[in-house]
Amino acid sequence: MKKWVKGILALSIIAGIGFGGNYLWSKTNHSRLDDSSIEADADVEGASSLTLQPVDENGKDITNPIPVVLGNVKIESGDTYKSVLDKVSSDGEQINYLEALKHFSLVNNSSGEAELYAGVLNDHVKDKYGENTLNVAKGITLIENLKGNGYTLNSDALNLKLGDQITENNGVLKVPFTKNDIKAKITAHIEVQGTYHTQSYDYWVSKDQVIDLEYSQANNEMNSSLSNTKLKIGSSSNHEYDVFNMSEDALEKLEKATIEYIMPEGHESKAPDKLEVPGYPKFQCKIDSPVIEGYVTDQKIVEIDFKKEQRDFQVVYTEEKGDNTGTGGETVTGGGSSDVDSGDKDTDTNVDNDEKSTNTGNNNTTTNTNNVTKSVTPFKVYGKQKLYRYSHANFTNKRRVQAHAKKVKAHAPVFTVVGKTTASNGAARYKLSDGTHITASSKYVGKLYWNGSYKKLHVTNPKGINTYKTNALSGKVKHVKQGSTVAVKQISKKNGMTRYQLANGKYISGSKKLVSPTKPKQVKKVKAKTTVRLYKDVDLKKVVKTYKKGSVINVKGWDHSHGNVHHVSGYKRYKVAGGYITANSKYVKIAQ
Repeated sequence: MKKWVKGILALSIIAGIGFGGNYLWSKTNHSRLDDSSIEADADVEGASSLTLQPVDENGKDITNPIPVVLGNVKIESGDTYKSVLDKVSSDGEQINYLEALKHFSLVNNSSGEAELYAGVLNDHVKDKYGENTLNVAKGITLIENLKGNGYTLNSDALNLKLGDQITENNGVLKVPFTKNDIKAKITAHIEVQGTYHTQSYDYWVSKDQVIDLEYSQANNEMNSSLSNTKLKIGSSSNHEYDVFNMSEDALEKLEKATIEYIMPEGHESKAPDKLEVPGYPKFQCKIDSPVIEGYVTDQKIVEIDFKKEQRDFQVVYTEEKGDNTGTGGETVTGGGSSDVDSGDKDTDTNVDNDEKSTNTGNNNTTTNTNNVTKSVTPFKVYGKQKLYRYSHANFTNKRRVQAHAKKVKAHAPVFTVVGKTTASNGAARYKLSDGTHITASSKYVGKLYWNGSYKKLHVTNPKGINTYKTNALSGKVKHVKQGSTVAVKQISKKNGMTRYQLANGKYISGSKKLVSPTKPKQVKKVKAKTTVRLYKDVDLKKVVKTYKKGSVINVKGWDHSHGNVHHVSGYKRYKVAGGYITANSKYVKIAQ
């Protein structure tokens, strides 16, 4: 679509702002506007009035005539349609009829409950072109027997017509529209604080038509950003696009539903905090109630429907009677991640702090409801797959304390093991320092430290690592960036944790979250396969700028989003000058 079509689009957070209001004109008041507002000039040759008439390819009317309110503007000899309409837009009434036609063209093609172009589009037209322009736009409707069809303004043909001179017998401008024959379904995937939802829009288009979605509802339902705003309609009528994380401003503007968790009197301290769930009109979701050991709830799932007025919910807990332990097995599944489209500041943060202190244990044994736990010298493991922490060695859904998503090693959850036990079915368990339990299966957890003798190690952590004077990681010497390779002299141990002494005599941590003996594939440059946005942050909340299709971008490193969010896997990003871009091969390809 032409650039001036983009000009009338607006950022939108929610769809569906109504089209109500008093229209500036209607079928019943056309003559009144003509009589009271159009002042003929008898001394000037040419038309004394101007009317816009939308027509289809065959020249047939598709709407009622739109009389132009001239106000103080007089049509003079030699005037073109464009020159007069420009004068009208800057006159007292300040009605921009061309923008009104573009607004109608966009909104008219929406069908179904969700509007692809609506909502804040109205506010944008009102703010930029005036309330009268918006009222004219909202007053344009298809002729009764044509309703339900889609028509798109033919901007190229209109531009040619606008240059024609107005004559006395030609005060009517035939505005060309094209009838659309494809009802496309455009589906946007919206991420709300780590949870994905979809919003679909039906929209009338023609084959090979290009729709600019940059400021559409699909792109801005949650003040988010599409990776590709140019949608070309081909043979398929279904098109799915990813919409990214909401901005902080958008989160504040969303409606909120609140779930309050009610415990028996005297047990309030065991209850979780209130939960606020953000949403938007038409959004529906289901929220699992937290599992609290020894209690049952009246609602395992809270269903929230933002179409309805109810915004406050209560979940009531009561004490569980009897021992309902069960023997359930390990119920974890591997997590995955798929990317969607996404500053540059090297930090000198000491990411090894958690390794400087250790907890020593003893070899006492304790009994835990038929599960004997053997205390061990504390050691650390990390999560390799999605897994849960449980309140008991016998795993059941009710005993789940917290879920941990599968993440890359740099952001993987770390657990301190203080004991070993088995479930009633014989499955091996680790008891953690906080009293909870996780599986001891090597499929789901692994030792946090490398223990091999290596000649080289590669820095993989996005924040880099520090080198130290001692194997206690004291006396910081320098910071080493991600992607660097260090030469290793020998392995060293400190309270059960691995350190590596480098060729220069300094020490680094042997944590798998920081370094790897396997050299990672390092991408130096990528080429944008479509429009790609640059974000200041790895979680896609602060847009810096946009790279055009074909741009070659230098890559400095890599990271994953949602690093501190325990229940979200995270998506790979490339670190570039000024921030982060997506690493999704749908949008960028390796250039070197």
